[in-house]
Amino acid sequence: MLIQRITLSDAKRQSQADLIRILSHELNNSLTPMASMADTLLNTNELNEQQTRQVLTRIKSRSESLLLFIKAYAELTRLPSAKPQHFDLKTLATLNAIEQHIQLNYAGESQCFADKLLIEQLLINLFKNASEACTEQAHITLRCFAQGDMQILQLTDNGPGFANIENAIHPLYTTKNTGNGLGLALCNDIVQKHNGQLQLANTAHGAQITIKLPQG
Repeated sequence: MLIQRITLSDAKRQSQADLIRILSHELNNSLTPMASMADTLLNTNELNEQQTRQVLTRIKSRSESLLLFIKAYAELTRLPSAKPQHFDLKTLATLNAIEQHIQLNYAGESQCFADKLLIEQLLINLFKNASEACTEQAHITLRCFAQGDMQILQLTDNGPGFANIENAIHPLYTTKNTGNGLGLALCNDIVQKHNGQLQLANTAHGAQITIKLPQG
């Protein structure tokens, strides 16, 4: 029992250390250049309007990126419990695809049994990932069908596929220059909240994500 308590305590300290390291890294990356840009303006005798606007625009952009990262990290750590219900997945997916300028091909069952709010958050992240990965307009095929006592949601895009499929779901792992590595980790947590499974694969046409959810 004592060994188990020590192990849990060590794991908690490591988790806290990882959190501090991650947040410190992101804060330094964003705040250091913002402080430098602000310092440049403060040390200018006569402010040039165009230069001032450029600096303020860059500070605003970096601030928004930092806020989005913190929001995403917070969502990852405090997802609500899933409250499954029947809803129209086809309509939900179509609306989100339109918002993100994605061409969606939907096939299979329209109805889905899951937490609608959580599944919408999952779709937002998956569509965003596909859009960022594709060099042209993202084309996504979403299929929904039953397999035994499970309902299957399968998304395939026209991107290059996963660069490192073994680590893609791990929080904070990313191969994107502007990514934070939280999107797929959040999706995986949403699926786990439903007692389901999320599987990744590369096909000849792009990335494929298979989500298995209990039918209830």
